[in-house]
Amino acid sequence: MKRFILDMLNIQLFAEPGEPSGGGGEPAVTTGGEGTPQAIEVPEYINSYVEGVEDAGQKEYLQGLLKDEKGVNTLKNFIQDPNREWNIKAEDYDLGNVDVAEYLKGAKERGMSEEAAKSFLSGRVEYLKSQREAMTPELRALDEPIQNYITAEKDPGLQEVYARLAENAKGREVLQRLMSAETPATPGITGGNAGGTGYTHDSFIVAFNDAYDKKDNAKLQQLKTFANNSRDSFYKDFLGD
Repeated sequence: MKRFILDMLNIQLFAEPGEPSGGGGEPAVTTGGEGTPQAIEVPEYINSYVEGVEDAGQKEYLQGLLKDEKGVNTLKNFIQDPNREWNIKAEDYDLGNVDVAEYLKGAKERGMSEEAAKSFLSGRVEYLKSQREAMTPELRALDEPIQNYITAEKDPGLQEVYARLAENAKGREVLQRLMSAETPATPGITGGNAGGTGYTHDSFIVAFNDAYDKKDNAKLQQLKTFANNSRDSFYKDFLGD
């Protein structure tokens, strides 16, 4: 973000010939009514931003801009005040487990514009909605087992990878296979999870209803076989066997 702001500053400052750039040479001095130098007012959030730049050359360049009124005004256009009010309501954006309010706070601190933050949030909501709609009922029913799987993972990096897979239709299929491969399957059934079952109660019901509505006899037979081999009597009781 800071590298981008520096590049944009160069474009704007040097696109207007004849104007002081503030980045080189002697800085312009604003004078009072009697010709006495008048200090240029620099907002504290801009001072803090400049002080936080790690590259010595970039920092020196920005410090030069702070001595010039045009340079300061240009910085105001590119560096956003982290204390500014935004007309964005966190409750308007459902991003699952993501704390939208915390995201907005961080976006302000990083100097992101309100328009950019709103565009990102809207894009994420649309992405999650489209991916959810692309999932089969069986995949959608895996929310709780997947969350338990992610929580049980001790590596934060892997937790993040699994979370991204879980929100994507094809990614969730991959995650389902990972979960099945790491736990024993019920005899005669492909796939499984902790406790020797390939379905949770909810996902079994969803899969059965889906197969029943589609008159998918092969799937219904697979579910029946699964129920008969399961150690959990819920499945046979549900089928009435």
